[in-house]
Amino acid sequence: MNVPLGSHLYPVWYGTNRVPVDRQNEKKGYTSEPEPNSLTHYGKCFVIIPKSHTYGSTGSPWYKRWFKESDDRLSVKELLPLTENGFLDDVRKILANQHFNDKSILVYIHGYNVNFEEAAIRAAQIGFDLKVPGITAFYSWPSQGTLLGYGADYDNIQISEDSLSRFLVKMAKNTNADRVHIVAHSMGNYGLLRAMSGATAKATDSGIKFGQIFLAAPDVDVALFRQLANIYPKVSERTTLYVSAKDKAVDASSWLRKNQPRAGYMPPITIVKGIDTIEATNIDVGLLGHSYFSEAAGILGDMHNLLLHNDPPDKRPQLIRHTTKEGAPYWAVE
Repeated sequence: MNVPLGSHLYPVWYGTNRVPVDRQNEKKGYTSEPEPNSLTHYGKCFVIIPKSHTYGSTGSPWYKRWFKESDDRLSVKELLPLTENGFLDDVRKILANQHFNDKSILVYIHGYNVNFEEAAIRAAQIGFDLKVPGITAFYSWPSQGTLLGYGADYDNIQISEDSLSRFLVKMAKNTNADRVHIVAHSMGNYGLLRAMSGATAKATDSGIKFGQIFLAAPDVDVALFRQLANIYPKVSERTTLYVSAKDKAVDASSWLRKNQPRAGYMPPITIVKGIDTIEATNIDVGLLGHSYFSEAAGILGDMHNLLLHNDPPDKRPQLIRHTTKEGAPYWAVE
């Protein structure tokens, strides 16, 4: 597989309930339509990370590339579909050959307005920049990948609940990984919350437990989040909620829903017992302020610390402790 000199070829494993573009040749990719009966496809993507890659970025705007005379965009080089058993065998084999003491898996669940290729690229960027001590995977539910597809995306993330749940359980139960960590972004949090409180919760009764769970900018109704999120401390080593008052995308979602507050936006700040809430308002990344979890050095650094050390917030020097009027603690990246 030819790769530009100095670039990295980063593998990411995937599960998806998207319909293939061509059922006879899944290498052509996947559509924005959901499979009936929660059918799940498995495979592996190879993503090129250029030598000029910038930490926290999947690629610069065209004018910056023109000025620098360099293309730093990440791109999917090849897609390799696998059977479910082939997928699990491959993951087990790769983990067995890892030289790291911690043979873990990081699973990324994307949000609204993301196509399959974009999900693969973002997963690779997060895994590469976090220096995951193991492998990176992602679950791609059938988002329309368009700004006007919000309503269809909301329907499709609900349709994907069973498939997502089975994927997470298989990663935790059938791969021989030491730990399985999860990063959910935006609307992907809705699917994760429902999956965790449903079939995945039943599986944890048999001893399955996850590592770090990162809830980044959840586009989830606060009342629903408070009702169901108590499952997270029961099934994880630690759960961290990242919120921001500058997240215009989550704020817009609240407006679309007649000002129902979202768990990823503040004020008010969402506090749930057993979950560490981290305010990221002081980090300003991008026009919408919605991708700070994957682009801001402060948040990536915090996630890296948790993956390696699982330090509580009071032990992470970049965080400043605050309390709500009711005396509930939360922390802010300063």
